[in-house]
Amino acid sequence: MFGSLIKRYREEVGCTQAELVSRIQGIEKSFESLDEITLSRWENGRTQPTRKKQILLLIYFGYLKEFNSIYGDEASRFGRFDKIVGKRFRDNFSLSDSPYVDSSKKILVKYYSYIPEERVWFYLDYVQNIHKINTDLDEFKSLVTKTNSTNLYEFYSEDGRMLGHFLYFIVDSEIIQNKLSEKIKTDYVFDRDSSLYVLTCYSSSKDVFMFHNKIVLDALVESEITPKYIYVKCFFSELINFYEGLGGVVVVKGPSGEVGIKYQTGKYQWLLYKVDVIEMLSSKIFYVDENIINDKFSIEYNI
Repeated sequence: MFGSLIKRYREEVGCTQAELVSRIQGIEKSFESLDEITLSRWENGRTQPTRKKQILLLIYFGYLKEFNSIYGDEASRFGRFDKIVGKRFRDNFSLSDSPYVDSSKKILVKYYSYIPEERVWFYLDYVQNIHKINTDLDEFKSLVTKTNSTNLYEFYSEDGRMLGHFLYFIVDSEIIQNKLSEKIKTDYVFDRDSSLYVLTCYSSSKDVFMFHNKIVLDALVESEITPKYIYVKCFFSELINFYEGLGGVVVVKGPSGEVGIKYQTGKYQWLLYKVDVIEMLSSKIFYVDENIINDKFSIEYNI
């Protein structure tokens, strides 16, 4: 399967295997020793590159949209996702679950390229009370406007009950540093590379959580320049293994207290993870089941 993608790309750009080897060698240090014999074996399906190299090539070729067709049917992938993420949804609920209810058989996903005026207060209140970020309406609107890349997904049951949300931006370090660092009171210096920053998200079920993975994957596919990192907060101890399994590292710890996520020697309201996109896509637990997505979810676009 992967070999056919190499052949397809080579035919599209009209180059020989030797010319393609030269191009690939410049992608990353790990490709510097690539030779024509190895590329020929990859293309003919006799051998294949490591998962990480496959992801790097998919991005270089512009074929990241093929991710699910290559890896989506791996039973082992779902098994790991189900085992790790399933723990989070066995012992609901906490304060951040309060705006939501259990999932239904069919779920409506509403996408907005903006935050509807009638929903601004909901997310401002959520950021203030759940994330413990001290901001006001004007600052919140300024952040949303400044990024110019607002992406909001809301999840609803068949009878209109809210089941989750996912609000993210694709931003550069300057916007994150100036607008967010001061609010979460950290001296952490964000990377200058383009990043996908999840401002706030919540899922009331494992299926909604998996749809969040689809949102991230679609965002990466649609980006002209693939973001290098994803920043996302973790509010549940059960999900630490998930984010660390994606290669994530904690870069900021939220407010400390007697309750919260137990991490190292303390307890915190949340943990901000920095996840390397290549490591995430190369992991065995980043999973999107297209059959569940197609059967259970319908999407309404508001642009």
